[in-house]
Amino acid sequence: MLLLPSSQASIVLTGSAALRLRLFVPEKRDEPNGSTNSETELVAVEYHGPFEVSLCYGVGAARTEPVRLRWPSRGDPMVYRGIVPEDPTLIVTAPGWPPVEMQVRGLRPSETRTVEARIGIPVPLVGRVVDAEGRPRAGIEVQATPGTAPGHEWSAQRLESMPSGMGTGGNRGPGRFDAATVTDAEGRFEFAGFAASAVTLRVAERPWVDLVETVQHPAEVDVVLTCRLCRA
Repeated sequence: MLLLPSSQASIVLTGSAALRLRLFVPEKRDEPNGSTNSETELVAVEYHGPFEVSLCYGVGAARTEPVRLRWPSRGDPMVYRGIVPEDPTLIVTAPGWPPVEMQVRGLRPSETRTVEARIGIPVPLVGRVVDAEGRPRAGIEVQATPGTAPGHEWSAQRLESMPSGMGTGGNRGPGRFDAATVTDAEGRFEFAGFAASAVTLRVAERPWVDLVETVQHPAEVDVVLTCRLCRA
């Protein structure tokens, strides 16, 4: 913007946000006799050990490089201040545990939001497959892979280059995926055993009909995948 002498300009400043982080890890609940075994129920307990937090913005090929956040130096030691309120993604790593990614959606200027990171705790991923009219689609295969690509031989950049909603290109496929299931009569599907992170779902009804969508798990509501080309 070019300003002429004696001219005036106004600038609107938006405040930064803050994130209060709570970490949880799984722990086996003791049996009545004080013993534990492989069938013992896992419970979430708050974690107070060492960890690191990084932050980035965007998804896929547009995702920025993660920047490590410095340990808070004043006030509540778990509150990170000065966060730009543009749907940031937090990456939490703790020794001995897989990293956890969480996108903080709708973060507003001057807001302080509490975010819970569940490190290594499986959370069911539940959703539905519907057609363009919102009708449930039964017997549809749904594949799931942690991360932002629908299979381990695919890259997020390759997916970003494809037309929206068309996905993996039919029988060429995305390569090895981590889990698959089939929708029930109500179009519902469920995956167990995924820790909190980005998960990419692939709907493959026919060799030439694919739908790929990356979701942030766990989501506040059930995932709905709209397969506009699924046959009636």
